[in-house]
Amino acid sequence: MMPAMWRLGGHLGSSVSALVDGQLDEETTERAWDHVLHCPPCRRLVEHEGWVKRQLAKPQASPVEP
Repeated sequence: MMPAMWRLGGHLGSSVSALVDGQLDEETTERAWDHVLHCPPCRRLVEHEGWVKRQLAKPQASPVEP
């Protein structure tokens, strides 16, 4: 099956999460990172996805009981 990014005219689209999570095969990963290097909109998506994942990975403070 063709990765979603190639069906979307070369943009990452729904493949951003898989790229950030390291779930794409080696060839697709290489092509995706090369694309991100030259495509500001996709670079912003990848940066945002990484930021969201880092925020979710942070320990959350427990609510304080009154």
